Amino acid sequence: GAEYCCRIIQQQYFRRKVIQLASELHKQGYDDHNDILDTLDNLEKATKGIQSGLSSEKMVSNASIIDEVLADIETAKLNGGIIGYSTGLKNLDDKLIGLQGGLKYVIAARPGEGKTACAKSICLHMASKQGIPGVFFSMEMTHKQLMRTCIAELLSIPNVVLKKGIEVSIVDRKAIADLRTGLFQDNFIIDDRGALSPDDIRKKVAKLVKTKNIKWVAIDYLGLMRLKGKEYQSMSTEGKLSVITADLKNMAKEFNLVLFELSQMSREVTKRKDARPILSDLKDSGAIEANADVVMFIHRPEYHGITHINGGMSSAGFAEIIIAKFREGPTESTGVNFHGKYTSFTDNAEAKDLTITPETTEDAF
Repeated sequence: GAEYCCRIIQQQYFRRKVIQLASELHKQGYDDHNDILDTLDNLEKATKGIQSGLSSEKMVSNASIIDEVLADIETAKLNGGIIGYSTGLKNLDDKLIGLQGGLKYVIAARPGEGKTACAKSICLHMASKQGIPGVFFSMEMTHKQLMRTCIAELLSIPNVVLKKGIEVSIVDRKAIADLRTGLFQDNFIIDDRGALSPDDIRKKVAKLVKTKNIKWVAIDYLGLMRLKGKEYQSMSTEGKLSVITADLKNMAKEFNLVLFELSQMSREVTKRKDARPILSDLKDSGAIEANADVVMFIHRPEYHGITHINGGMSSAGFAEIIIAKFREGPTESTGVNFHGKYTSFTDNAEAKDLTITPETTEDAF
């Protein structure tokens, strides 16, 4: 029938594409003036383009999409208004309606303010409490440094104690050893290679989707990623970030992954009396914000020298998660607890809808 004929035509079209690609690569392979690494990059991009063409042929009917929406409604009813996965922070779950596959969540803060700790806490909860596998690309911290913070949070052993080793008891050492098996070991995968490109990440993710059925990806952080290829050398930083973030967003959609992108903020935020971040504080914000589904800022008044907030409350150990962009919902804030010695975040039941207003600041401003 007609469907069979269309299938034959499609097969022949892509067959010609593969033949053309093979012929071009054959020429490049014998060209001594050509960089073989560029040839391999071209191969990967061309193959991805052909695969993208194949996947774009798949159409989903409106009836099927409506069925998915109805299924989400039933899921939300059963899970107290939450779709997808939990962050481990109930206040944040209520605001975001849970974490959903195919969406990109940007987590941003000043250096040392807690963006890695926040992402790690969320991913750790998904891996160890919900049994959801994923990969954490740690381009800033080594795998050992990141693992130490995971152990600190899971076992409530201060990170500095783990570093020094002197006060780690026999019981604690056994508990640490026990982490080599179980949900945490299987579901929290660490890749600490530096200067990764979107293609590097996609290659690793595609493999892990097949072998481990991963559902989430965290990238720490965007500013440390690189693009490979001569065509990108003269591109501006924002232009490069635009390519990187678009490629990562497409990856999240293709594999239906929860994607966390970590980003630094500019120094502009420190020039304000309340040190409260806004979207323009994102470094090269246009590129990062454009294709993000959610942008969250970690705001810790204590970090900025603000000692008291909201009518005299101490700012010690308090953090505000500001949802500055939410494609499917309102932009709101919620309060959480930050535990510096464990590099972790936990719920603060009394601060669900709290927005921080500073009362006093130190002379830093």
